[in-house]
This record gives sequence, C-alpha cells and structure tokens, in this order.
Amino acid sequence: MKTPSEKSLTYHEQTVFHVKWAKSKNLLAAHFLTYNTNRPLAQQLRSAHQALAEKLLYLYSVSIHYHQAYVAQLVPGTTPLPALWTNNVQLSQMLTCSERTVQNLRQRLRNAGIITREVWHGTNCQYELYLSPQILHLQRGGDPDNQVDAFFVAPGPTASTSSPQTLPHTVTSITVLETNKLNKLSGAPFQQAVENESFTKLNPVGQLKNSVEKPEMLVENSPPGCVLGTSPELFSGYETTSDSDLETPPPFAAAPPKSHATPERRRRTPPKVTPQVPKVSKVVNETSSAAAPKPALEQNLTLPEKLPPTLTAVYAGLSPTDQLLLDRQVSRLASVASTVLYADRWICDPEHERMRIALAEYLRYAPAANYTRGANEVVERMHLVRRWIDAGLANGQKRWVPLPSLYFDVRNPQGFKATKAWFKKHQQAKIAIKDRELLTKAVNFYLASLRPEATIAPVEAYRRVTQTLGKRKAALVQIFHTEIQNTVPHVNSNHAA
Repeated sequence: MKTPSEKSLTYHEQTVFHVKWAKSKNLLAAHFLTYNTNRPLAQQLRSAHQALAEKLLYLYSVSIHYHQAYVAQLVPGTTPLPALWTNNVQLSQMLTCSERTVQNLRQRLRNAGIITREVWHGTNCQYELYLSPQILHLQRGGDPDNQVDAFFVAPGPTASTSSPQTLPHTVTSITVLETNKLNKLSGAPFQQAVENESFTKLNPVGQLKNSVEKPEMLVENSPPGCVLGTSPELFSGYETTSDSDLETPPPFAAAPPKSHATPERRRRTPPKVTPQVPKVSKVVNETSSAAAPKPALEQNLTLPEKLPPTLTAVYAGLSPTDQLLLDRQVSRLASVASTVLYADRWICDPEHERMRIALAEYLRYAPAANYTRGANEVVERMHLVRRWIDAGLANGQKRWVPLPSLYFDVRNPQGFKATKAWFKKHQQAKIAIKDRELLTKAVNFYLASLRPEATIAPVEAYRRVTQTLGKRKAALVQIFHTEIQNTVPHVNSNHAA
C-alpha cells in the first residue's frame, strides 16, 4: 500500500498542470492594484470587473483539468495553453447580471490586458477567451513554482540574425514583381509555413496577432539582417520535402521562343511545358538510380517487425501539422488508458513512453484525416475492456491487462488488437437497439391511428411508418408487418393486395 506522499510522486500527477486558485487570485489582485494606480476614477477597475475576472479564472482552472483528462496533455514549448470556451449567458448567471453587463465588463478587462484575445464563432456558439499569463499561477505536480512562463516563451534570436521585422508596405508594381522572384528563388511559401507553425506556437497569446497579421510583408520588405532573408539553414528541412528532386534538372527543356514571337506568345509557353512534368518524373523514377524516393504513403504502409524505440521513429515522414495532430491524439489515448485501465499509478515513466509509442502505431498508418475518428474508436474499445474487467470482478473473477507495451502492441494478436471484434459487436448491438426503438415507435404510432379519437387515418399512418422504416432497413418493414398482423389482420391483406 502506497502512502499519500508516494502517490503524489506518480507519473500522472507529476505531469499534470493545475491553475492554483488562491495564488492566481493574488496575482489578479496585484494586477488590479497596478492598473488602477495613477488612473482617474472613471478608468479604474471596480469590484464587478474583479468578480468577472475571478469567475473566468475558476472556469479556466476547470477547463485546464478537463483538457488534460480528455483531450491532450500540456507539454511546454510545443503547444500554447488552450482557450477558455464560454458564453455571455453562463457568465451572466454566475454574476447574476444581464448579458449586456457582461459584454461591458469584458470590454474593460480587454482594455486592462486581463483578456488578451477573443475569438468569435457566431451568435449561437461559444467564444474563446485567452487570459493574460500575468494573472495565472500554473503549477506542475507538486512543484510550487509558477510554470506559466514555459508556455509563453518567444523564440530567442540566433547568433547571426535578428528577429523578423515588418516594414511599412509599399504598393508598387515593381515591388510585386520582385516579390514574385523572391518567392520562386527563396521558397517563401515554405518559410511562411514554418514561421506560422513554429513561432506562433511559442509566442505569447497577446503576440499571436502580430506574428500572422501580414505574412507577405516579411518576404516583400525583408531587411538584410532578417531571419527569413539570411538564415535559409533554419528552413532547409522544409525545402526538400517535395515529390521531385529540385536540384536535378529535367532531361530536356522547352525550346526558347523565337525572336519574332510576341509577348502574348511568350506568356503562353509555360502552360504548354507544365503538363509534361509528371511524365518526366515517372521516367526518372523507373530508369534513373538517382531518382526520388517513393511517396511517403507507400513507405508508411509497412509495419515494422517490432515496436519502434522512440516516438520520433513513429512520426518519421509526417508533416509538422500531421505530427502535431497525431501527438495530440496519442496524448489523449495515453491519458485515457492510464485512467481507465491502469488506475493512474501503476505505470513507470519508461513504460508510459512505450505505451505512447504503441498507441501511436494504431493511428500512424492511417490518413491524417482519420486520426480523430480512429482515436475515438480506440477510446471506446478501452471502455469495453474496462467493462469486461468490472464484469469479472463482480462475478469473483480476477481480470487484468498486461503491461501497455505488450498489451497495446499491434503485433500481439492476443492483446488490445483482439478488441476490434468486441467493438464491431458493440456497434451492431447499438444498431439493433436503435432499430428496435424505431420499430416500437412505428407500431405504437400505427395502433394509435386505429383509435376512434385519432386525428390521422390508418392508411396515412401506414404510409408514413413503412416509408420511415424502409429508408433505414427493408427488413424492418417485414418485422413491422409480422408484429401487427395478429392484432390488425387487415394489414397483411392490404399489403398483399
């Protein structure tokens, strides 16, 4: 039996972040005091603003808890803190005021810097709120230090370059033409994609708007000391990910236009050459030894003979966006498995990492668009295993699952892979339950039309019932006839006629 002090050192509790309520309130009070100093009374924050800010802190602490339990773990330096999803109705009920008052209070909190950003999704949807890190005290496990700065660290400048700058926009035709040349020579789309994916993740929430406000300016008016202008080595890994070899010239080139050709004729020449590019790449792949490798999709379909040693080996070949999406789902699956199957305390750190590797293989070899749907299926199968264990314990049987690295290995036919058949039977059972529900409603609806006080004729009721059941499954219509033919004999005769 572990003592409470030993339980506080488990892997799950060491990696979970908590928004400490009392310490965050102290930071909020200090922020209010600093903001109100030397300000006119009309511009100061009052008790109503402080009450709303405290409610937002409370909701955000709950949101952080559920995000780590059901969505993904928080890893400093990789993804920013999640947003708080709320609405004016919820806040007005908590503050016992009107929705218009909540809007006015939120506006004052935005001006004070407590709310750094809002994302509006429409009148019938919740909106996202991002709180300032100055009022958040985020603790990791039992460490009393504030870890919120780890999620708001901007990328440090390199030794030879300075941070990107945005210069005033110059609208001239020459600038546009020079920008097109720069885009073709320096690979601007790749550089912009890297800037949006890496820098945006690590910047504070309040600086996100500035980093993606006008990305075209960064390439168009790039200064000599700019990162995008003088550090191609930072993005060299993204410039060679195309399907064809950019450095290898094609076997033949288009003939140059004749000297007497018109400008219109010269502009039509590139479209005629473009359709030949796929044919050239196919010939190079079949005959040349220096051909480009096969597409990543064909390479990823091969399952390794044994479990890969690291997650990096599993993620190899994926784009940064797909890696981030897959890692979020893997963190979610690992969190659910630790909670549902291993009681959050029986897995050591190396075994937990091997569990993440094994779970990643369930999604790695599928298209990125199916990661979320596949993760939902794996989560449901985990709950089926939990029900199997609980059913055995209720009958006095000792049921358990082995270590995650063995149980979740897709190469083990007796492990978690065997629950695929359970999942299919479970889905069929749910479909059968839905069919029985619709059939019962149909029978009751038709029998109600036979009563004297009915407002709909039996013929119309029969038409509606058979049409509804036939759209779902043709066999349901036959079952419907079988169930009511003894009670209402004329139904079968009318159907035969």
